[in-house]
Amino acid sequence: MKRFLSLILSIAVILTAVTACTGKSGTSNQAADKPAASTASKASETSGVVYPIKGAPKLTYWLPLSGDVSRKVKSLNDTMFAKGLIERTGIQVQFTHPAMGQEKETFNLLVASGDMPDIVEYTWLKDYPAGPDAAIKSNLVYKLNDNLSAWAPDFKKLLDSKPELAKKLKTDTGAYYGFPFIRESDYLKVWRGPIVRKDWLDSLGLKLPETVSEWEAMLTAFKNSKGATAPLSCDASGSTDGLSNLINEGLFVGAYGVMPGFYQENGKVVYGPIQPGFKDALVLLRSWYEKGLLDKNITANKTADLDANLGNNKTGATNGNTGGGIGRWVPVLQKTDPKAMLSATKYPTLEKGQRAKFGQKEQDFYESYILACVNPKSKNVEYAVKLLNWGYSEQGYMYYNYGIEGDSYTIKNGKAVMRDDIVKAADNKAEWSYYARSPYNGPNVQAENYLPQLLQMQEQKDAIGLWSQNDRDKYILPPISQTVDESKEFNKIVTGINTYYTEFINKFVTGQVKVEDYDNVFVPEIKKMNISKALEYRQAALDRYNKR
Repeated sequence: MKRFLSLILSIAVILTAVTACTGKSGTSNQAADKPAASTASKASETSGVVYPIKGAPKLTYWLPLSGDVSRKVKSLNDTMFAKGLIERTGIQVQFTHPAMGQEKETFNLLVASGDMPDIVEYTWLKDYPAGPDAAIKSNLVYKLNDNLSAWAPDFKKLLDSKPELAKKLKTDTGAYYGFPFIRESDYLKVWRGPIVRKDWLDSLGLKLPETVSEWEAMLTAFKNSKGATAPLSCDASGSTDGLSNLINEGLFVGAYGVMPGFYQENGKVVYGPIQPGFKDALVLLRSWYEKGLLDKNITANKTADLDANLGNNKTGATNGNTGGGIGRWVPVLQKTDPKAMLSATKYPTLEKGQRAKFGQKEQDFYESYILACVNPKSKNVEYAVKLLNWGYSEQGYMYYNYGIEGDSYTIKNGKAVMRDDIVKAADNKAEWSYYARSPYNGPNVQAENYLPQLLQMQEQKDAIGLWSQNDRDKYILPPISQTVDESKEFNKIVTGINTYYTEFINKFVTGQVKVEDYDNVFVPEIKKMNISKALEYRQAALDRYNKR
């Protein structure tokens, strides 16, 4: 009996030791849409990577500081997110940021110098002109393929489970080169669209406009009955000017079946501004400008100008976001007019009952999303890859989206629920961003469960359903890239065309050129600037992408 008890005790000791070494336990914690890992050390399910990593070196990490973060602190280092990231991964991280407004210039200087931090997080696919294969060849970006299984097993698991996503994240040569920001569901792909003063509509006995003609009737009523001097306005937020911002994703021009820039029709790349219908859309906006329905200062408006127009009842319709638009403007309006209401509307069409062809609707990953890339010259490549891999692990998924369980969020009915004072704060995006990165971006998968909590107003929640009723995601190009040989000439052509396009449409809509100049001057000039060659390059890139 003594020998038997001794054997049982020995087995128990061995099992305890094994459990402690592997970090595995017999219980699991279910939260949100994926199981959350224990806050203790946990080996990846597909390899021996264990967090927190012991004896890891300090890493330098460069990225633009999100506006959501900067409204509360001066650096990501000052957030609870950064402190918890270090604790959970075991890797010391020093974040550095370019001056706000100088992100692109600083990124270009950083790349040109060749002396980069361990990790650089930026819109590499969009803003490194030579393309990702060239970045790898130039020893600017580390090629992940050889060590994905060993150093980034959780990221590899994601790639293996989503072939279409994996296709978007590799180069034409099959190289994986960065850790992306991914939107988990269709619900997260729409956040922007047309917004109108609902209280004005109600007082005028009008319904939310659905067609271009209903929009014109509404704007006319705003001008004549509400005294709006800039019934429809927009700012330059995220664009070169307010007019471009108004139409970039297809608002109004989409009613005519077109949108600015390159997109695809039945597998063929086209350039929107020279397609039939684009002129008709510009003629419409030109007529609204002449009638005083479109803000006379739309090409020069800054964010403060648009805010003032809305706050002073000069503007009754615009283009904006759920959070930075509806969520920000409604409280300001209601300070002076408690009855003031904003509502989203569908993207307009020419005929009642039609579905908008274009509007704001992105893919789960596309060229304007960030990628965190590792510097191949770093002495700490392995640790940098392992740090970034953690964002795709079960524990990292929960942390990047919600922060610290028991502090910023709790689990209720199997879902992560953020602290009440965070979601109900006047600037809840800034408060949430102090603990997690889900409100803006990051090398992780953004959880669908975060957004319904962030959108506290019913008007915001309704907006997503209304704006989603468009098919832009079917026509926009996937994250394609040009070859090294193509990129230099392509970028030169497109840079010149973009500058000329912006100048011309601003002059056209504001009446500084003749209507016939569109056909007689603009289109011939675009063709003269070699748009056919640019289309050829884009088509070649799309064909290569489709063969990946």
